[in-house]
Amino acid sequence: MDKKIKYFILDKFNYSYPILTKDTKCSFCENFFPIEYSSNLKTIEKECPFCNNKMDIKLKD
Repeated sequence: MDKKIKYFILDKFNYSYPILTKDTKCSFCENFFPIEYSSNLKTIEKECPFCNNKMDIKLKD
């Protein structure tokens, strides 16, 4: 079965980056939830869907 890959397209420069998925653990309530992000990002700010805690998530080293 083929797996579809989503892409984030940046129209300004005609670049496209694959959309990646990562399971993240909330530091406050300790529940896991999935996030989707563009592969060119280093950090992202997300809100936990369970406790609404805002977090800065480091994606790359």
